[in-house]
Amino acid sequence: MVSRIDERTEHLHSRDRCRAPAFILLINELSDAILRRMGVEAIQKYMRFILDDAAAHFNHERIARRTT
Repeated sequence: MVSRIDERTEHLHSRDRCRAPAFILLINELSDAILRRMGVEAIQKYMRFILDDAAAHFNHERIARRTT
């Protein structure tokens, strides 16, 4: 299941779209992993995806503020 998320988030971020739908998808997948009582490693991986996505978003915002 984690590899499926890798592919899905990679696809979403490779397209020129708003990051919000990908972030919501990541939160939903983390919630699903918790509800299904997946192992700690899977849950940590989902959490890492969420943190990486947030960091990318804030970095993008920081760069955008410098150029305006």
